[in-house]
Amino acid sequence: MDVNENKRYEEIAGRRLALFGDPRARVKLEDIFDVEAPASGNVRWNISALKAYQFALFSEREAVAFCHEALDCVDPPGVKALSEELQDEEVEHLGMLVKVIAKLPPSAEIELEDQDTTRTDPP
Repeated sequence: MDVNENKRYEEIAGRRLALFGDPRARVKLEDIFDVEAPASGNVRWNISALKAYQFALFSEREAVAFCHEALDCVDPPGVKALSEELQDEEVEHLGMLVKVIAKLPPSAEIELEDQDTTRTDPP
C-alpha cells in the first residue's frame, strides 16, 4: 500500500506542478490535521481493531467532506478535474473501509492489553 501511495503522491505532485508551475506547497502541517485526522487524544496504542477502523472511517468521511467543499471553490477545469478525482478516491476508500468493518470478527472489539503489566516474573 505504501508503494501505491507514494506513486499516487508523485502523480498528483506532477499534476500540481503542471497546473500551477510552483513546486512549493503552501499547505502547513497544521492544515493537514484539519482534513483527515481524528482528534489526537482519541487514538491510543491499545485501541481495538474495530476502533482503529472506525477512526479511519471517520477520517475518510472528513476527507470526502473537505473535497466536496473544495469543489465549490475551484474554477479552473484542470484543478476541478483533479479535485473531483481526489474526492472519488476518498469515496472509494470509504467503501473499502465499510466492507472491511462488516467482515471483522467479534474479537475485533477487544482492546489490546499491555503485555508488561500482565506478565508475572518468577520470584
